[in-house]
Amino acid sequence: MNDKIIEKKRYEERFAKKLKEKSRSLWGSNSKKPIYRSPYIFFEKKISKLINHNDKVLEIGAGDGLHTVSLLETGANVVASDISPS
Repeated sequence: MNDKIIEKKRYEERFAKKLKEKSRSLWGSNSKKPIYRSPYIFFEKKISKLINHNDKVLEIGAGDGLHTVSLLETGANVVASDISPS
């Protein structure tokens, strides 16, 4: 198996495990160590201030959904996209 396939499989397994746990601490700024949270908290505040339930949001490069949860909490219609199928 080549390195890209191995890495993709590892990523998919990690994400599937994260989805099953459904713990809020795994998403957004809560998922980061306190020392690294500041820029994530800033981004979450901007999201909550600028996006509302009437908005439609396209998140490109959503990765494992780190910020997707913050977008969903606004009540907006969110479509998250990433190269990974999960």
